[in-house]
Amino acid sequence: MIEAAVLYILTHRAELTALVADRVYPQTLPQKPILPAITYTRTGTYQGYTKDGPEGAATPNFQVDIWNPDLVNARQVAAQVKAAMHAAWSTTVAGVRLGRIECTDDRDAYDQNVKVVGVTLDFSVQHRV
Repeated sequence: MIEAAVLYILTHRAELTALVADRVYPQTLPQKPILPAITYTRTGTYQGYTKDGPEGAATPNFQVDIWNPDLVNARQVAAQVKAAMHAAWSTTVAGVRLGRIECTDDRDAYDQNVKVVGVTLDFSVQHRV
C-alpha cells in the first residue's frame, strides 16, 4: 500500500527523525500536538490505461504538511522531507516498488485551528501496481 511506503519514508530517515521524532500523522494533527510535526494526505491518483487495461503503474499525489511554531525551522524540516522522499526514488519501500518521486509544489501554510505556521509540499509518487 502506497500510504505505508510514504509513512516509512517519513519515519526512517535519521536526519528527519532527529527533527520530528515519530510525530508523523495521516491527514490531521492530534489535539494539542507536540511540534514540529508532519501530516500527510493522498490527494489523488493518476492510473494510466491502455486498450488492454491498466498499464501497471500509478502516480498518486501526496500533500505533506510540516507544522512548526517557527517558519524558518519548518523550512529546515521541509528540506529533510524532500531529501527523504527523493532518496526513495527507484527503491522498494514497505513492499512497494517506487519509481519517480517529484516535489511538484512548495508553499507556506497556516493552520487556523492550531494557530501554527508550516510548509506544504506536494509530491507525485510513481509506483508499480
